[in-house]
Amino acid sequence: MVEKELDPKVENVPKVENVEVYHKYAKLGISEEDAAFYEGSPEAKRKAMLRKINIRLVPCLALLSSWLTSIEPILRTRRSKGCSRT
Repeated sequence: MVEKELDPKVENVPKVENVEVYHKYAKLGISEEDAAFYEGSPEAKRKAMLRKINIRLVPCLALLSSWLTSIEPILRTRRSKGCSRT
């Protein structure tokens, strides 16, 4: 019988007793209840929900982006001149 040489790094790894399995939306920060609700709703309702979110969120993000773009040169000149907040 041939003995396998074990990697010393692998020998000292402790066994993990409790392993939790997360749902596929866990990386997005969605709770299990919300993921179950999303998975349990019909496809038409999901599309309507995403459309509603997009209609509300996208214009707000566009306005925020344009505002930040317009204020950035002002902030940059203040920093370069060493102006303090008044």
